[in-house]
Amino acid sequence: MAILEVNHSTQYSYSEPIVLNDHLLRLVATDNRSQKVISQTVDVSPTPTRLFLETDNESYTCVKMNFTPISTTHLNINTRLMIDTTFPELERLDNLKSISYHENTIAYLNESPELQPFLLTTDSSQTLGNQVNRLLDLSDHHLGSFIFQLLKWAKATFVTEYREFGAARMSSDTLYSCQGTCRDIAVLVMDMLRIAGVPAGFVSGYYYDTSSYRETYDLHAWIQCYVPELGWVGLDPGTGECCSDKYIKLCSSFIPINCSPVDGTFMGSASSTLKSCISINSLPG
Repeated sequence: MAILEVNHSTQYSYSEPIVLNDHLLRLVATDNRSQKVISQTVDVSPTPTRLFLETDNESYTCVKMNFTPISTTHLNINTRLMIDTTFPELERLDNLKSISYHENTIAYLNESPELQPFLLTTDSSQTLGNQVNRLLDLSDHHLGSFIFQLLKWAKATFVTEYREFGAARMSSDTLYSCQGTCRDIAVLVMDMLRIAGVPAGFVSGYYYDTSSYRETYDLHAWIQCYVPELGWVGLDPGTGECCSDKYIKLCSSFIPINCSPVDGTFMGSASSTLKSCISINSLPG
């Protein structure tokens, strides 16, 4: 169990005056079985004429912002979150190893309407399929062992790189290069789980890395997969582990674009630059 405090500053600067259209912010947390929000605030400049919470189609809280048609050369968003996180015992990797890979169960998951979007691969290349089959054979087609082998393989295979902007790459490109950002590797492992018939989704949030001293952080990406008897379980291909109380989930979706931290447009021909700063601290509980 941990109480974490997150301060996140997002600053857009425009080369000339523009007019902001409506924006959607996905930088607020929602209570679930592994986290409970203690408090959170959102400060925006210029001040929106209307700022309100709404729930998206996948039951995650987001902030809708409406602006008056006045010119500005900036958009500054500051969020502060205090949250109590836990590591559910059932979601530990040792417990996952006991879940069998029954063909009947996989067939059931594939027929479940609410899970269908989480089975559509973004990249179903033969190379990916071949690697999935190798890992399935290595795990004797045992679901828990397959997940364990997949995480172990991903951690050992890929070098993590930093790329601040842009969508995740195609999974086959990430596999070929053996390197990628956390979002690239997350999408790759998500696709491989889906090829194996296991529903999986993309997750965006924060990871409090205690392995080394850090003054600043970045948004982090991982995945969640649907496991019979357990439900949705968070997995981080970067660490090769199940998600612990060091993770804060902000949103998840069957497609990564639905987890964009800030969505919105502006009127004008200006170019824009983005600066982001995140600090995470552990508080006494």
